[in-house]
Amino acid sequence: MRGKCFPKVLSQAKGKCRFVCVEHSCPGEYTNRLVSELLPPTDINRLNRRIQEENIRQAEIDGLECCPYCPYAVIVDNPDDKIFRCLNPECMKETCRLCKEPNHIPLRCDEVEKGVELEMRKFIEEHVTEAMIRKCPRCTQKFYKVEGCNKMTCSSCGLYICYVCRETINGYDHFTNNER
Repeated sequence: MRGKCFPKVLSQAKGKCRFVCVEHSCPGEYTNRLVSELLPPTDINRLNRRIQEENIRQAEIDGLECCPYCPYAVIVDNPDDKIFRCLNPECMKETCRLCKEPNHIPLRCDEVEKGVELEMRKFIEEHVTEAMIRKCPRCTQKFYKVEGCNKMTCSSCGLYICYVCRETINGYDHFTNNER
């Protein structure tokens, strides 16, 4: 019986540490020993880690803080320390203890761009940069105009290009036509 119904128990318990019987009238739970016999070793390790994390959270230990990126937890001795330093070799991230964001010291939490603001600024900067960059039609070298006239010289191959219309040009005759 346990071989047939256990997959259903697993699917209902996804992300949890307890495995309750799926029979509506049964209040029973699967023991950790039985679960260990039915799960593959990688899942057993993951389950044991999750049980450990849950037990630590429920213990409500004073000064205990968890890394926002991994299960690592430590008791913080200095309450004035603004940085949480994760010592998990697979993580090693430094985060702000107040806002749980990546370390932003010396900026205050309210000075740090977050989420949508940051993504919008990056989006605009990338598009403005893309609009300013030109690509040489001969060698595909990228460059942009810093100052001066619209006659650009590719630093890689020496080709002359109009910055405005991006056409290959000779000399300054291209610029005498007022339509450009």
